[in-house]
Amino acid sequence: MDVGSPPPAPYLAGTGGQGSQLNGIYTFQSLDPDSIRLLQLSPSTSPSAELHCDLLHSRLNEDLEYEALSYTWGASVFPEKLHLPDGYLNITENLASALRRLRLVDRPRTVWADAVCINQNDAVEKGRQVGRMAEIYRSAQTVLVWLGEPASELKLNLEAILELSRQAEEIGLTEVQGAHRQTLLAYVRGNKSGVLGFTHYVTIANAANFRSLYNHPWFTRMWTVQEAVLARRLAICYGEDTLEWADFEKVMMLLKAVNDSINLPFPDMKAFTHNAWNLIEVKNSCRLTLPGPGDRSLSPFQQFHTYAHEFRRRDCKDDRDRIYALLGLLPEDGPVLIEPNYEKTVAEVYIEAARNQLKHGQITALYEAGLCRRCVSNRPDSMRGGVVRRETSPSLPSWVPDYRKSRTVVGWTARFGADFRTNKASLASITLTDDSRRIIVEGMIIDCINFTKPALFLYVQGNTESHITTFKRMREFCRDLKTTYDSRATNQNYPTGEGRTSAFAHALVGGGNDAAYKKNFGFPEPADPLSLWQLYERQCIDEEGELYRNMQEQVDAGNTGGIHRGVTYEFYRDASADAGRAWTYHHHLVSIFKHHWFFMTTDGYIGLAPFLTGVSRNSDSVVFLDGAMVPFVLRSVGEDRGDRAVIGPCYIHGVMDADAAARNSEFCRGPIALV
Repeated sequence: MDVGSPPPAPYLAGTGGQGSQLNGIYTFQSLDPDSIRLLQLSPSTSPSAELHCDLLHSRLNEDLEYEALSYTWGASVFPEKLHLPDGYLNITENLASALRRLRLVDRPRTVWADAVCINQNDAVEKGRQVGRMAEIYRSAQTVLVWLGEPASELKLNLEAILELSRQAEEIGLTEVQGAHRQTLLAYVRGNKSGVLGFTHYVTIANAANFRSLYNHPWFTRMWTVQEAVLARRLAICYGEDTLEWADFEKVMMLLKAVNDSINLPFPDMKAFTHNAWNLIEVKNSCRLTLPGPGDRSLSPFQQFHTYAHEFRRRDCKDDRDRIYALLGLLPEDGPVLIEPNYEKTVAEVYIEAARNQLKHGQITALYEAGLCRRCVSNRPDSMRGGVVRRETSPSLPSWVPDYRKSRTVVGWTARFGADFRTNKASLASITLTDDSRRIIVEGMIIDCINFTKPALFLYVQGNTESHITTFKRMREFCRDLKTTYDSRATNQNYPTGEGRTSAFAHALVGGGNDAAYKKNFGFPEPADPLSLWQLYERQCIDEEGELYRNMQEQVDAGNTGGIHRGVTYEFYRDASADAGRAWTYHHHLVSIFKHHWFFMTTDGYIGLAPFLTGVSRNSDSVVFLDGAMVPFVLRSVGEDRGDRAVIGPCYIHGVMDADAAARNSEFCRGPIALV
């Protein structure tokens, strides 16, 4: 579904009154709030015959039998006519082709299709019907996924696809969350088919044009998530062929197992992974918790944020639907995040959703706002010019998450984690003012930021620098950063009494608290950040270090791109255990400084901050907000500088425990106005 913006006339006429004909255009009957419309499609023995139907008003109940259509609208062009007893509706070519394929030859067929069953020109009705979308798709006997009419060269070999599904079941690939790689490897070894046993499946899938299914735009849409997840039964219709979702799922599992086993690429891998497989995983993870009440580890608001992040790549014509399309995935017995209302602007919808979350004490919304707004516009000369520009969102307050696709950075997360629980005992204290764009929170100002240093070379769009170039630049960045920090620090020790080098090492990796650090350096026991930094100094910064010498040998040999005389070779391969660990540490630093700037405060505290922290001199401060898991960087704004804007979550070494910080009389506590 794509409720989108109202289509241009003469697609739909006005509302109210009885079904009538005005210049041939059908006028909708007003719809009771507790009713839905169903399209009763008239039969025809001719595939090319005109489309005729009735629109029935019905109440959802267990006895109501209908199928729901899930499809993409495509371009806002309406060349086809759908004839009713009292007029006609202009519809898209894709919807018309779906209805022609779906109509029966001997009896009517009852379906629900959003473009016809919702009056798209009536914002009030549309809001009410979108609020019932989950119930509509959940109650349908079948949800029919229409992918359109295939070109002749893309026609499916349905029998071959069904055979792959049967083979997947024979292999034991029946659970989406299962160990696909191990299951396939065991089967192939048992049948002694070797690599040919893997490639055989991909060859069949390619010949059967299976990729025309998972590469279809339907898998990129926001609304299709809810429609697929809530379906009792899901069937994919592609021209004259119909494939049960269960069979599609099993073939996807088989191909994923092949790729996981031997890293064998097949066409459109990005679409396979990010769109189709992502939807399969979500549908199965929701299967046990939707619909209805139940014990859940995440609150409805946390579930919403999880889904919003998970589906940030997906498309929808109306940015309000980035919230509305997820409502059906939330527990029915939970608090209401927001009621769909298409009379409100995108900004009004996002602000209302954020205020409702904060009203329930969900200060996580501020954390999400900091992540959503980390949008950077990079230029190839940014390293030379020292310019990094952030795309801002002037229509939204800084504390409101911006869910628009163009406003989020794929994969952005705070690399210091979100579970320090800086306030172990305090609850969020939030006042929603009469001004919808302004809130008051209780918090504690730690210190003012007076120095920041970004690794600008990492922000160049389309950066394809070799491992050697990135290694050299990160080495220089870390060396210069340590020198600058030592020169700016006024005391031998860190403000908490810790050694200065130890504090620096911990700050570089955000305390070593995030999952990536634990994965890279947690075996056989968690590595001390100071020991890793010292290893990096010996191996990389010191010109006598093994890893540095290996790199320099490649440079001297004229191999700066990892390929020498047609043979791929990387300087970090075949190195000692210490050099390998230093390379992993280097790679970890690169991943951190792609998303954070190093900062220092007036009193000598250091840490990791969001993009563009400190660009407004002496205006940014590190602040603890009651109930938040991590500190935030806030910026003084307004004529009197009394209000503050959320820049984003941060890590400040040695002061992550707000309960302990509260005992420091130098820190200022009180109400903070966010705008």
